[in-house]
Amino acid sequence: MNISGVVVRTRVENVNCVAKKLSQSALCEVHQSDPSGKIIITIEGNSIKDETEKLKQIQAIAGVLSADMAYAYSDHDYVGDKDLKK
Repeated sequence: MNISGVVVRTRVENVNCVAKKLSQSALCEVHQSDPSGKIIITIEGNSIKDETEKLKQIQAIAGVLSADMAYAYSDHDYVGDKDLKK
């Protein structure tokens, strides 16, 4: 499983509306929003591809100016450089 933290930016006047859309989307979990237009969310997926698809859908939500990954975690074991060649 992969889990990523994402910072979503929106206009100040749209923070509550966008946070509500994100909460209702089933794409992510909303953790915090602030009046400056930032919303902190996490997305989960079984693969990087799953997370990337969710991120693209989040970026397409009306009112979202940007959505960028701030950190990522994967519980898959890293075996070495050979994993990078897959």
